[in-house]
Amino acid sequence: MEIYIGIVKENPGWIQLLKQEGLPFKKFSPGDTPTVLIVNDISMMAENLEYLREGGSIITDIQTYGKMFNCRTKAKATRFIIPDESTIFNGVGIIDTYDKTYILSEKGYSKNNPGIYEFTFGKGNGIALPFDISSLILNTTRMMKFFYTSNGKMPSEVVSTVTKGEVRKLVINAIRYIFKKKQMYYIHKWYYPQDKNTAFTYRVDTDKSNIENILKTQKIADSNSFYLTFFIDIKGLKGEIKGLNELKEHEIAVHCYEHRVFKDPIKNKENFLKAKENLLKVGITPYGIAVPYGIWDESLGFVIEDLGFLYSSEFSLAYDDLPQYPPLENRLSKVLQLPVHPISPGTLLYAKNNNGQIKAYFQQKIDEKFQNHEPIFLYGHSEVISRYPEILNYIIHTVKEKKNIYYGTYIDFYRWWVRRLKSEINVTLKENELIFKNSADVYLHIISPEDKETFTPMNKKVSLSKLEWKEIQRKKGFDKRELVAKGGRFKLKIKEIENWLKR
Repeated sequence: MEIYIGIVKENPGWIQLLKQEGLPFKKFSPGDTPTVLIVNDISMMAENLEYLREGGSIITDIQTYGKMFNCRTKAKATRFIIPDESTIFNGVGIIDTYDKTYILSEKGYSKNNPGIYEFTFGKGNGIALPFDISSLILNTTRMMKFFYTSNGKMPSEVVSTVTKGEVRKLVINAIRYIFKKKQMYYIHKWYYPQDKNTAFTYRVDTDKSNIENILKTQKIADSNSFYLTFFIDIKGLKGEIKGLNELKEHEIAVHCYEHRVFKDPIKNKENFLKAKENLLKVGITPYGIAVPYGIWDESLGFVIEDLGFLYSSEFSLAYDDLPQYPPLENRLSKVLQLPVHPISPGTLLYAKNNNGQIKAYFQQKIDEKFQNHEPIFLYGHSEVISRYPEILNYIIHTVKEKKNIYYGTYIDFYRWWVRRLKSEINVTLKENELIFKNSADVYLHIISPEDKETFTPMNKKVSLSKLEWKEIQRKKGFDKRELVAKGGRFKLKIKEIENWLKR
């Protein structure tokens, strides 16, 4: 029996999500028997209903469900969805949508979340979610948000409107829920090399920093045997660009020549190209870019792609999520987006937090991400780090106290993620054995119907009974105190004005 996800329409948002998770999938054809079918289009209505009637399982959205079963749906303006304690929200935080969601008149999955609807039809079953998954995953709008801290004043930043990582986790939980109901093994490519718990990278933006600030930052990392990725503001160096060769094993990438983002795409291209050429002149090849202020839009996406960068990192496109390819018109970009947590030590200082409060903030984030197997991708500014070296020291020490973590620069993780994407996963379950193709350091993560997990390299054949299984630890639950960050909408408008004036 082949284990895979079927999908009715291969639209970019869904494909992106399935590749992030590392699930085997293929386009649905009449007569296919996928483990779970994604019904995101009504073009094969009769075939979809037949699959469901005969015992199939589907994931869909409320609007599509309404069309399939001739039910009335109701649109609802929704800023965010609050998680509850049910299985489907395990490890999921507040889901920011700031868009329409849809509900049915029938009772949903729970009282708190009537838009999440579990249903049966014939011998089959399914879950309908309250939004169009693809449109949320591909959303590129941005807005100012507060970020919760349990100790100190809340920082704010302009970030992606949609919390795409939380959307992804909810969808994956729904798929896993169905696998468990069907008593099937859930199998996907693990997110990190081998069986590492998570990955840690630290990005340093050198906004208006001189070479002394940068080298002081380097020494902190060197003393901890850790390599950073520096995104260089060339003009801030004031002619001392050759000093960057002292960074040796650390990665050097482009931030800008002039720390600005222009309305004119041609000026943006000139700005980033000038920065890239300056680095090439001193023997440094930059593979990536982080646009100033974390800004990303489609015009910037085309510029970044045209300049030949392999990856970029902008939290106004995505944050606290797995790597992804941004949408450009009717396709996905060739440039991989490496999302970062958008709050830096400097952001917290600007909000009037002291060193102790800043350390507590990052301690909480690191603990949470480690427990939930999420990337620990953090960032800061060399000008701030050189003044407060104890903060970066604390962050690195805190991570290194954890076990089994992958450490690397952005280009290191980029290269591994591309290898992961290229590795094929074609899984067949036969007489309690898994049969699949081989792929170097890409491991499979397998969850049993009894909620136990194991990791295994992609050998050609693996006996499930011979693998070492352990109980899955429940992920960190949603803290209701985080809802306080959803207030203060007037204050956020003031923050937006302040940001505009600074730029």
